[in-house]
Amino acid sequence: MEIIDKSSLFKIAYGLYVITMNDGSRDNGMICNAVMQVTNEPLQVAVAINKANYSHEVIQKSGLMNVNVLSEAAPFSVFQNFGFRSGRDNDKFADVPFTRSANGLPVLSHDCNAFYSLKVESYIDLGTHGMFICSVTEAQTLSDLNTMTYTYYQENVKPKKPTTKKKGWICKICGYVYEGDELPPDYICPLCKHPASDFERLDDVSAAPAAPQAAAVEETESDDPKMQKYVCDICTAVYDPAVGDPEHGIPAGTPFEDIPDTWVCPICGVSKENFRPLKKAKKVSDPTTQKYVCKICTAVYDPVVGDPEHGIPAGTPFEDIPDTWVCPICGVTKENFKPLEE
Repeated sequence: MEIIDKSSLFKIAYGLYVITMNDGSRDNGMICNAVMQVTNEPLQVAVAINKANYSHEVIQKSGLMNVNVLSEAAPFSVFQNFGFRSGRDNDKFADVPFTRSANGLPVLSHDCNAFYSLKVESYIDLGTHGMFICSVTEAQTLSDLNTMTYTYYQENVKPKKPTTKKKGWICKICGYVYEGDELPPDYICPLCKHPASDFERLDDVSAAPAAPQAAAVEETESDDPKMQKYVCDICTAVYDPAVGDPEHGIPAGTPFEDIPDTWVCPICGVSKENFRPLKKAKKVSDPTTQKYVCKICTAVYDPVVGDPEHGIPAGTPFEDIPDTWVCPICGVTKENFKPLEE
């Protein structure tokens, strides 16, 4: 009897790449692990992409793409930006530094160790996916850093669970864990700046995942139940029905209730049952309480809380923060923040 153990396929090693392209008016990019050299003479590379992805549509029309080989230095934010959002409705390069290759497409030189410019020569229909067989028009080495593999990503980049078994409290907004039997009533989460009321008791700290680097979410609620957004309790990724998750086969306009139970969070990989509806947030118009969000890591500055750990007392409006202040999460300057629309 022939046995097919699908879990055995997890033993296949994969590299991780950002495929970049242009739809004629805007640059786009996506995370991909299905890239391989198929011939040496002529030099050809194959790239397989899910047909539900907007990137598949763009490459079919343009016939051009760049393969950016991610290095082990690439941060989790790269995967959040290029792996969770669809380029159909988002400008993924709005706040991303990049250069351009000879074909005019983006090169993520800061996070990659090499790139290849490809021209599509033929196409193979694989059912759910399409495989592009491409000639190489340009190839450059950018650094000597090791290539990011899927295994390295899982073990070193993707947020993990703490290993120490301790009692504590977990922030329901961003997942930050406070270790201790009692949570001070005036405690403020150091990541998302939410108060103690947004924490819940955790009997085993090791049962909770570590808070991701980008831990702030904009809380909104739709009047149409089918357009209700949902947030992951583990990593705070937001599922928006208006956008869907085309990168993983969920088309735009799909209500959360209609997503298959086999779908998992594209950021941290937990199941659908770990998501909850987003609550409506209060509109803010008073500049003394206007929150600002970091465009790089989505950390939130709340004037009511300030940033006491870095010399900014509670009650300090964002405009009054010294220009020397930097984001406490990712270290970028004040000019990289924008008003948070709640």
